[in-house]
Amino acid sequence: MRHMTLFSGILLIGILSCSTHVEIKQNVPVDKPGPSVDLNVLDTLDAVVVAPESHEILLENDRVRVLRVTIDPGVKEPMHTHQWESIMMVTSPARIRYYLANDLMVFESPDRPMPEDFEIMPNWMQREGIHAVENIDSVPFVALRVELKD
Repeated sequence: MRHMTLFSGILLIGILSCSTHVEIKQNVPVDKPGPSVDLNVLDTLDAVVVAPESHEILLENDRVRVLRVTIDPGVKEPMHTHQWESIMMVTSPARIRYYLANDLMVFESPDRPMPEDFEIMPNWMQREGIHAVENIDSVPFVALRVELKD
C-alpha cells in the first residue's frame, strides 16, 4: 500500500473543507490504495454501501457514478472507501475532521468564517482508503463527486 505524502494529505483536506489552511493534529501519512491494495476491501466498504445516509447516487452507468455527499452538522460518517478516482466539487463547505481506519483524527479544518466569495471548483481525487469525515460545523457539508469507473 502506498502512502500519500503529508503535503498531499494537507491538500486533500483543504479540498474537502474548502480552506487554504489546515491544522495538522498529527504528522501521520494517509493510506491511499495503490496497485497492491485488495480491491475487494474497497468494494466491501464502498461509501454508498456503508454510508448511504451521506452518499446519494444521482446517476450511475458503466462509466461513472455521480454522488451527492451530504454530512449534516454534528454527524460523523461510518468508515468507508472510495474505490474509483473522481472529481469532487464542494457546493456547501463546512468545518470537518478527517479520520483514518484506526479512528485516528489526522486533520481538522480551522475555526474561522467561510469566505464570502466561495467559488465551486473541481478537484481531482485519488481512490481513498478507509476513512471517515465528521462535520464539526453548524451547517451541512455538501459536495458532488463524479467517480470514474475503471
